[in-house]
Amino acid sequence: MKSLFVKGIWVMLLSISCSVSADNLLVNSDFSEGPATPSKAGFDSAETFDVPHWKNAPGGSYGTAARSNGINQRNGKWFAFFRKNCAGAEQLTEHRLGTNETLQFSFAFQPANRPASGKQVLLAEVFYDDNGTPKSMLSGTFDTDAGGGGWIHDKSLQVDAEKFPDAVGKTIGVRIGINPKSSIPDSAFVRVKDLFLGLPQNTQAEPEKAAEPPQSVLSEMKPKSHVSRFPNIVLIYADDLGYGDLSCYGATKLNTPNIDRLAKEGRLFTDAHSTSAVCTPSRYALLTGEYPFRINNYGPVFCENPLIIDTSKTTLASLLKRKSYATACIGKWHLGFGNERKPDWNRDLKPGPLEVGFDYFYGIPVVNSHPPFVYVENHRVVGLDPADPLIYRRGGKTHGKPYPEKHAAPPKHMPSLIGGKAAHDFYVDEKSAEHLTGKALRWMNQQKQPFFLYYASHNIHHPFTPHPYFHGKSECGLYGDFVEELDWSVGEILAALDKFGVADNTLVIFSSDNGGMFNRGGKEAIRQGHSLNGELKGQKFGAWEGGHRVPFIARWPTKIPAGTTSGELIANMDLLPTFAVISEQKLTAEEARDGTNQLPLFLDNDATSARKELVLMPHKSHHTSLRQGDWVYIPGVGDGGWMKGEKGDLSRQLYNLKEDLEQKTNRINEYPEKAEAMQRALQEMLDTAVPNPEAPKNTEPTAN
Repeated sequence: MKSLFVKGIWVMLLSISCSVSADNLLVNSDFSEGPATPSKAGFDSAETFDVPHWKNAPGGSYGTAARSNGINQRNGKWFAFFRKNCAGAEQLTEHRLGTNETLQFSFAFQPANRPASGKQVLLAEVFYDDNGTPKSMLSGTFDTDAGGGGWIHDKSLQVDAEKFPDAVGKTIGVRIGINPKSSIPDSAFVRVKDLFLGLPQNTQAEPEKAAEPPQSVLSEMKPKSHVSRFPNIVLIYADDLGYGDLSCYGATKLNTPNIDRLAKEGRLFTDAHSTSAVCTPSRYALLTGEYPFRINNYGPVFCENPLIIDTSKTTLASLLKRKSYATACIGKWHLGFGNERKPDWNRDLKPGPLEVGFDYFYGIPVVNSHPPFVYVENHRVVGLDPADPLIYRRGGKTHGKPYPEKHAAPPKHMPSLIGGKAAHDFYVDEKSAEHLTGKALRWMNQQKQPFFLYYASHNIHHPFTPHPYFHGKSECGLYGDFVEELDWSVGEILAALDKFGVADNTLVIFSSDNGGMFNRGGKEAIRQGHSLNGELKGQKFGAWEGGHRVPFIARWPTKIPAGTTSGELIANMDLLPTFAVISEQKLTAEEARDGTNQLPLFLDNDATSARKELVLMPHKSHHTSLRQGDWVYIPGVGDGGWMKGEKGDLSRQLYNLKEDLEQKTNRINEYPEKAEAMQRALQEMLDTAVPNPEAPKNTEPTAN
């Protein structure tokens, strides 16, 4: 429930006809600490809140309202959120109303100048979250004509659980602002301090019941008696996981003991790349071993897009099937379905995963932030009622439960699918990792031949919806909690391999589809001291290192030296030719034409990379870049994604990553000949691209 307060996107109509704007409830990143902790007289227990400092907030500049502790109102909209300090970390408060509990919201306020004085100037409200919809419990108005404009203390609202039985167990929120019906001028504002939400004297809160852990299916697992000639292969592909998001890569605000175990028992790579900084093209490169620019794919696909992989093309799955591997994709697909635009979601969704080499598919068909919010098993939507079909409607409101950064009711221009309530209800955001992990374990346990599992986790793509058990586990908000849930999934997979008795004959590879993203959850994690992409510059969508340099760990107990690190260059495209060598197959020139066999990097301590260069693909095609040795060339200003350049930046960029991993110094003017040579080499490779009219257009990045 923390997500309710982290971003506050809800739109609700108050009893006095005051609408709450989605935009104006966004907490500005330029946050100022509130007043010192005041007295807590009158409470058995209470939490202290700070008031956001608004500066150029969404919707415009608020002038005098930008003063410390100031709140204001414009166009009939009111705004202010309350934060609490938790061990120095900024977190928005949450409290669940207990049975027979009475809560009191108390504060002090002051008119900033005489025009701010008047009758019923201040408006305060207490509300509860009813499955994503805020329901008002109490609201009140307060006068500010204090004669002299001093602080007015001990104003409060009190809610009693007996009077609001529907709110018991629900998260309680508080909001405050200027009454739009008051007569004060727009230039006036009111300061607020000494904010408490707590238990009045002589009341006792009913203790909250701790959330149960996710359901594990490990007890169902049976040992395997068959030992295959070739190793089992488990490829775990995280979503939007940054270079700094794991303990073994330096994270301190969260813990990932299971992924750390992989690193301790295998090899950790520090110069691994996802080829593309965007999810769909990254997955195309992973499965096919070729650059997505060859099909002009730079952006994400959504529910209207057909399958972007040619079914005649060799993939990781079809390659291994040649050697009698059982193959499954469980998790996020995000590569389209069908041969034409707007596939029929009420019929067989094919071609899809099964037509490119997988024996079994179960998972999220697009992405957890975009419609439809359902599961697909093989060719069919799970739980779909034929009497309630899925229907295309741009901007259509889905039956998906709303969360911050989830397009349950997308903008009008965005593709959507309405209907399908039963299928949408079966998809529970906070239980997805638990559900998909269980599917993966059961599938592995059923196989009697060597198996290839492509576990494409939706963690940690927004919306940040970890299982309730993980709420508060990390020190960097829901972002970190989502990472820790991902680590739990990895732990379940490793424990299952141990229980099967096949761990020693299983190659496990862990990586991410691109770097971390500075979305709302990411920014909140940063404010709490977490570095998503470590010391790297940039983020998802961009050509800077933070967009595509990703965690990469390989463990194969009988082959890969344990506890070792490699700084050699490797890309996700390299897995297909590497798997070909492992399974004793030779590739034609047209198969995995951009990948290289990197098995020596896995097995040998002194091996050097077979890859000497790598094309790096941000969201904007004109920023497609080239890595050669220690050098990276970017043919534009900014990162080619979300991050624009600064005033005075040069029109092109050249960095020496060995000397300057953080990309602080552009060397383009020092080495113009090198830049020109890299530009020519890049253009020669791009000229081999085959136009694909069905590829997603290279528009501005979307918050996918």
